[in-house]
Amino acid sequence: MFQGHLVSLLALKPSFYEEAGYDQKELMSCVKGVITLSGVFHLGRLNKSIFTRLANLRKRFHFPCLFLPPTQFRYFFLVPVFGTNKEVYFEASPITYAKQKSPFPMLLLNAQKDFHLARDSKDMVKALKEWGSDVMYQLVPKTNHHSILACMNTPNDLVTPIISEFIQKYGNK
Repeated sequence: MFQGHLVSLLALKPSFYEEAGYDQKELMSCVKGVITLSGVFHLGRLNKSIFTRLANLRKRFHFPCLFLPPTQFRYFFLVPVFGTNKEVYFEASPITYAKQKSPFPMLLLNAQKDFHLARDSKDMVKALKEWGSDVMYQLVPKTNHHSILACMNTPNDLVTPIISEFIQKYGNK
């Protein structure tokens, strides 16, 4: 759930790498770029929007077992990792650190149907471009939050060519 979130945090605040006991220079020398799929860049927005949407889906389709109630879902996914303090959500949101130039080129990919995450990505791209970052954004048609990854390496794969192009462009720099 948080892969795009974590790599974005490391890219935009490399001191997190040092705080975990690793050499920041090592990170800077071996990473050539950052690719995210349906990244979570704004934890406060996730905390509000996804759970409201899940509750609405439960009501709409009359499936009480389809999803956990929003409060239980929140406590299952967010609270064990980030707690309930809004300041922690802010500190752990990559959008917080998009107020500087990214040291790495970034590719942000979203599914066509991806909850609020496409909005997160567009906000992230806008913020990073304002600081001169090399960032690209692609909305992958005919995908949802789960199929964007599942469609990779299939006959209908729309994701791998985009990623390959990014790697070819930045992989040898």
